[in-house]
Amino acid sequence: PSAETSNSENVVVIRDMPEISRQYIEHWQSRWNLGKAYPAR
Repeated sequence: PSAETSNSENVVVIRDMPEISRQYIEHWQSRWNLGKAYPAR
């Protein structure tokens, strides 16, 4: 997958939608919490 070999820079802009923002952050945090450190080569 490309994320293993190059940067992935994405932007999400959510305005005036606090519930959608909360859900997005909650989901993002759940993915972050499942992440594992990538060892340096």
